[in-house]
Amino acid sequence: MTGELRRALRSLARRRTYAAAAVLTLALAFSLPVVVLSTLDRHFWRPPDLVDADRLFTLQLLAADGSFPPLSHPEYVQLRDAGEAAYSVAAFGQLDFTLVAGRASARTTLALVSPNFFTVLGAQPVLGRLPAPPDGGADRAVALVLSHRAWTTHFGRDASVVGRSVRLDGQAFVVMGVARNPLPGPAHDPDFWAPFQALPRLAPDIADALLGPTGRWLTTVGRLHGSTSRDAAAARAATAGGRLPEEVVATRTGDWRFVLRPVHLARLGAGGFDAATGLLGILLAISAFFLLAACCNVALLLLTRGGERSHELAVRRALGASPLDLVRPFAVELLLLAAAGGAVAVLLLRWVGPVVAALPQLAPLGGAEVASPRTVLWTLVVAGSAWAMVCLPVLALLALRRPALPAAPSPTTSRRGGGPRAIVAAQVAVACGLVVAAGLLAHSAWNVASVPRGFAPQDVLIARVHPAGTSAADGQAFYRRLLGLLRSDATVASAALGWHVPLSGAALRVAVQVPGVSLEVAGNVVSPDYFRTLGVAVLEGREFDDSDHADAPPVALVNRTLAERLWPGGSAVGRILGFPRSGGDRTVVGVVDDTRYGSLTERVQPLAYLPLAQRFFPTAFIHAQSVTGTPITLPHLRRLVGGLDPGAPLSDAGLLHERIEAALDRWRAPARLAGLIALATLVLTMCGLYGVVSLAVRQRTRELAVRAALGADAASLRRLVLAHGLRPVAVGALIGLAGSAPLTRLLDSQLYRIAPYDPPAVAAGLVVLLGAGALACHVPARRAARLDPASALRSE
Repeated sequence: MTGELRRALRSLARRRTYAAAAVLTLALAFSLPVVVLSTLDRHFWRPPDLVDADRLFTLQLLAADGSFPPLSHPEYVQLRDAGEAAYSVAAFGQLDFTLVAGRASARTTLALVSPNFFTVLGAQPVLGRLPAPPDGGADRAVALVLSHRAWTTHFGRDASVVGRSVRLDGQAFVVMGVARNPLPGPAHDPDFWAPFQALPRLAPDIADALLGPTGRWLTTVGRLHGSTSRDAAAARAATAGGRLPEEVVATRTGDWRFVLRPVHLARLGAGGFDAATGLLGILLAISAFFLLAACCNVALLLLTRGGERSHELAVRRALGASPLDLVRPFAVELLLLAAAGGAVAVLLLRWVGPVVAALPQLAPLGGAEVASPRTVLWTLVVAGSAWAMVCLPVLALLALRRPALPAAPSPTTSRRGGGPRAIVAAQVAVACGLVVAAGLLAHSAWNVASVPRGFAPQDVLIARVHPAGTSAADGQAFYRRLLGLLRSDATVASAALGWHVPLSGAALRVAVQVPGVSLEVAGNVVSPDYFRTLGVAVLEGREFDDSDHADAPPVALVNRTLAERLWPGGSAVGRILGFPRSGGDRTVVGVVDDTRYGSLTERVQPLAYLPLAQRFFPTAFIHAQSVTGTPITLPHLRRLVGGLDPGAPLSDAGLLHERIEAALDRWRAPARLAGLIALATLVLTMCGLYGVVSLAVRQRTRELAVRAALGADAASLRRLVLAHGLRPVAVGALIGLAGSAPLTRLLDSQLYRIAPYDPPAVAAGLVVLLGAGALACHVPARRAARLDPASALRSE
């Protein structure tokens, strides 16, 4: 065996270009599936870093439309009481508050949790202590638990922070302890934890709403007791819905039920979980296709080498060598190539891993592991599987094929190469699937970019401002001064405030009603000039102005969709629209164009607007449109706000068009990655096709020379070679179209307004394949057309 290794190494050293190309191809093909498998292993297959993670779960509400909306506090209480003997369940929800430490202020995230939250998760403190039920003490309502990250970031890992008083939105709290995140995941990474009892102090204006049946903002995490099975816990949870009070049931419309789901849903968030798993499944399929194409390419190179060595193999066979003796050198070479490819793949993971981790759907999961033992193990698994996938078929072909001496008469010479042509067809089939998939994703991204947004994002700076005042009167006064200051600034063409911004994913839900119709719709609370600043068209009536103050008659605006829903065929201006949870009846003073607030691909939602002066919110987004040629900058905006109130920090700042680009990247990034993989696969396939056709031309030199001597012109010889080369391309393309159905169906979640078998995408893929195939065959065909019959026959 040692001798075989030395001979294989010498053989590969003599063919350094071939060996380097094969190793790099395999390394690229290994690295992508290794990154995907490592990400799945780390975040979905391997139990999270929790105590008895296999006993944890989350209880969610499954709506009739298949969504999983957050729970209200009364619904959580019912779930908790229903499963008291079978499981323990905790709840948590996150809000933003301003942390004041010394003279500095910063925006922080606070998770409000049930008293048993840390007990259910089995969390341990880093410093101090953690709350545990019973939690009825008076001091527990003012105690906070600090996260390890915030302890490091805001307090410099100061051990004396325990027992210290900190201020959140002007309210004093005491730090009870420091803890690492007991539920690691991007959906839940707060700076502080506080019990639900602290909510009335932190947000007195909305505390009742958040703790009532309409406040849907909670996520749950539960732990099974003893020998209780998941099925038994799910059955108990399913019966909890029938025991809810009537006033709680009345707030939900349509059919719904409680379901038990994996704890990953709570760690990653429902939207993040679905987006990440969907994209990882697609990447795994695409990387498997790419790996198959790379293996076919290496197999093709090996078979081409076997064809070039046909004389040597025939002599060895004639001298008594067995098929095993003939294929052993090729098997050792394959083993060396696969090993070298795996080693280089481990190095490439440092570049491939961050590229995959930067995809918008995967970015919340954090960077991929690139140097862990488990990653090396996955590399070995992928490399070993690929070696077996390449080795067994290729060695079987080499062993079964009977080498013939080139000088021996062979009427079947023109039909040789069936094995290489079959591999070319397989490679083309794989490339066809990837090219079509990349075309579908690119077409889908184009469709998303063409969606009407309803607003103009040019030169609009947005930033969330948090007034330091605790009363509605102080907050409204601050908003008025801020708007006046912005409108008088030389760099600002128009300015307004709004509770949330387009494409933020946030949604204020409001109940509206007219005689005979009651709906729950999306809502926003905005200041005058909001629609002018964003370029939203006012279709009828007027937008809010300074006359819509707190003492003026209550007014509202509606978007086109809501107006058509409530008053089809008639005018909405002047109609009375009821807001049973937001101040009673209001007069509609205008209709504005539809605007997308959740995502670019959401269906247009009915939406109602209320004036900020009549519906105060303790935080709002600044929308500042810059003067043309003189953009307003974030430091300048910070100075303006700081001059009004140094204790009012800004957060979530950026340009509005950057939000659009970030939303589009969710669709563009997978399309770019799929396009790069499809391009690499296509190049590999055409290189293999070129090698096979070139070898066929060399093997058929005598036949081609005879044809030329008998009168065949250059064009006919060129057509003969092109037909020989394009035949496996056409066969492979047809097989690829038929066999890529699973991949295109998997893409369905990533496609927008396009069918998995989109005719333009399929036609474009076929044109690309046939064009690339013709290009790969062109050089060998031209060489055959220029063949000199006398010289060729003399050399034979």
